[in-house]
Amino acid sequence: MPASLNLGVVEKIGQIEQVFKSILEIPEIELAVGTGNFLPGAKIKLDHVGLMNYFDDNNLFCASENSWSRDLIINDAKNSLSTDQIGIVIGDSPKDILSAKASGLISIAIATGAHSSVELTKYVPNLILNDDWQVNDLIDGINKLISNL
Repeated sequence: MPASLNLGVVEKIGQIEQVFKSILEIPEIELAVGTGNFLPGAKIKLDHVGLMNYFDDNNLFCASENSWSRDLIINDAKNSLSTDQIGIVIGDSPKDILSAKASGLISIAIATGAHSSVELTKYVPNLILNDDWQVNDLIDGINKLISNL
């Protein structure tokens, strides 16, 4: 896989590293990632783009023989939460929103992928950020969402 990654054009999306740095400055927020990759592949991909240092193994929710679908992976993440934690799924696809809802989690849709904000709005996420969003927009949105609980 590393050789394949080196051949392709793989890069960080937008300002993701600034987002991670900003979120880590807030003691009440813990970062986790959910992916359809198996754990070794997820680690290789995150390391390739310099993002592995933001996660430990306990916060990587990956595909396995038992959890191979987005719904199952997000549900595993939900089940890892303690009673005083709030789960928020941040994604750029309708499937991310639907999986968050299926698990009873808050969803934040970000129109940075293949889906526009108009399309994502149809799935009624708790918050939507357009493709020109800034880190403060995300932090402010999270604060508003959790203050309304």
